[in-house]
Amino acid sequence: MNFRSSMLVALAGLAALGGSQALLSQTGPAPAATPASAPPAAQTAAVDALRPTPKLAPGQPIPAGELEALVDGIVRQSMSDNHIAGVTVSIVQNDKPVLLKGYGISNINPMRPVDPRKTLFRIGSVSKTMTWILIMREVEKGTIKLTDPVNKYLPPESQIPDQGFKNPIRIVDLMAHAPGMEDSALGHLILDKPERLTPPADYLRLHRPNRVREAGTLSTYSNYGVAVAGQILARLNKVDFETLADRDVFAPAGMSRSTFREPMKPRAGFAAPMPAALAGDVSDGFRWGGNRFKSMGPDFVGSVASAGSITTTAEDMARYMRLLLRDGSIDGTTVYGPVAAKAFRTPIMKVPAGVNGWAHGFGMSTQPGGFTGYGHGGGTSAFLTQMTVIPELDLGVFISTNTVGGNVLSSKLPGAIIERFYAQTPPIQRPGNPALLKSAGNYEGTYVATRRSYSGLEKFLGVLGGTAKVSASPDGYLVTSGALGSQSWAPGDSPTQFRAMDGEGYLNFVLDGNGKAIRIYTPSGANAFERASGLFDLGLFGWVGGLAALIAFGLWTAYLARRGTTYQGSALRLSHYGLLGAGLSWIVAVIAIATWLPSIMANGPSLHYWPPTPLVVASTAALIATLATIASVLLLGVGLRKAPRPGNFALLRHVAVALLFLALSVMVGIRGGLLPWA
Repeated sequence: MNFRSSMLVALAGLAALGGSQALLSQTGPAPAATPASAPPAAQTAAVDALRPTPKLAPGQPIPAGELEALVDGIVRQSMSDNHIAGVTVSIVQNDKPVLLKGYGISNINPMRPVDPRKTLFRIGSVSKTMTWILIMREVEKGTIKLTDPVNKYLPPESQIPDQGFKNPIRIVDLMAHAPGMEDSALGHLILDKPERLTPPADYLRLHRPNRVREAGTLSTYSNYGVAVAGQILARLNKVDFETLADRDVFAPAGMSRSTFREPMKPRAGFAAPMPAALAGDVSDGFRWGGNRFKSMGPDFVGSVASAGSITTTAEDMARYMRLLLRDGSIDGTTVYGPVAAKAFRTPIMKVPAGVNGWAHGFGMSTQPGGFTGYGHGGGTSAFLTQMTVIPELDLGVFISTNTVGGNVLSSKLPGAIIERFYAQTPPIQRPGNPALLKSAGNYEGTYVATRRSYSGLEKFLGVLGGTAKVSASPDGYLVTSGALGSQSWAPGDSPTQFRAMDGEGYLNFVLDGNGKAIRIYTPSGANAFERASGLFDLGLFGWVGGLAALIAFGLWTAYLARRGTTYQGSALRLSHYGLLGAGLSWIVAVIAIATWLPSIMANGPSLHYWPPTPLVVASTAALIATLATIASVLLLGVGLRKAPRPGNFALLRHVAVALLFLALSVMVGIRGGLLPWA
């Protein structure tokens, strides 16, 4: 589901409170920029050196030996560099497996190697593609229409209220990740104990996100939307979702070691648990502990099984990719028909070039050489997975890793294979255009990701981690930082399009009637970035927060040393005490964040429990500081009316501190950080 990677991004943003502007990229590691000081010829040569001459044309199969040598080299190097415990890989071409291989370990006690035929890995959101197959089977049977409102198929208690929006959420909107809802995950989507799971039918009611835009207008990844689809399928077929998937996907596809079920005790409201024959072969998840791998506890996703609970083997995923590349048939058995097959190659959303338009639930990606890939990525706490099929090459690539940080490998392998054998990519060194500086103001500014919660402390993390900045360089490039990654972009063929200086990526803007950018589309289609007020700028927030903490410390140092100003008049004196209280509260907030942040940056957030105590303490302290600041400002106004001191430096300093604390309160408040109970 990519939960961990997206929330790592969110938590990294907390560093901004101390003045740091370094953020992890929300769309994965950005390509390393060629030094701007290098001569153009040298820059071109550097890029060209990374692009081997392709050997094959579409239709020519990859030699098995060369493919294995390439994959071995990439996988083993990444396992060493990035401390990945285990990897499982399957690659198919021309309706047969051409590589099926396991690397490293799946378990420590006892120690077991990864077996691509036997070892089961969690594949997270790749599961969603099978949910969409089941939806399209209903479409082909005539029991569902894609344009129908989802509420038509839900019981009254699970129906989604309109909340003031005109358009109902339709089945097709779920497949395009465009239900128009906020994203909420922490503390309820992935859990560490099965007894903490909420039965799927109740989950829809108890954890319903708010609607924040009209349905069908913008893709913003929604696990909740896929959970809705799973419950619709269960109700229509009068069986639990897991049984339906066994019957209509896994069994006919011959995927005997794949299941949506999880290893748990039988429990009312849930499907039967994973069979013991499979549960004993599930890989552990790992984290690198500095000198050894540490096993992590299991994840449970049964509340939203249709969104990401599959456990499977590389061999079964080879069969699945063969099914996809043969338009729903495998070994003489048909799982879905031509209507579904066409849908899974047809984008729903009208989006700019290079942006995933969601081919009825399958993600679309531009691969090296301009080939179009269809598939999905996925992740839980430790497992990171990528599945991509390229029909033009009759090629499918599946890779899954069982260690935190494994996305460094899983996200790049399909493209690396295509580039090595098929890409006809010319040397790239796109030039900037100094004329861009005349219109740079139309693009420059702060942008905030749409995939986030829109209220409370989850919003606080989502906004901080999902904030990006766009600026222009003197040599005519747009430069992104923060959640969009650190990269330079050259002007493209239109005012709305920019291309990566030394890569294949696109940056697409939506402009208003005055030519000013209001939104940025990212290639993944899972997120967009919308222009935000300058108050959301991470650098400004860091400076204001750092300065406020420093001044708060100075106020208390002076007070404790009895060097503070003595004000005449009770209102001014009380206002001064209000600032002292606010300052102490801001110090507590910063200390609470500082004690929590190192662990989060090193290990990632806990997806299982929310909210963490240090964040609640920090938010409570920030709320107290805000109330104390407001009281201080009001008392200051009263005091100035009674005894104005326009030439008094101490009084001017008092006003400046009050305004600084008030500014910080506003910045924390608009990010959702003043709601410790939410």
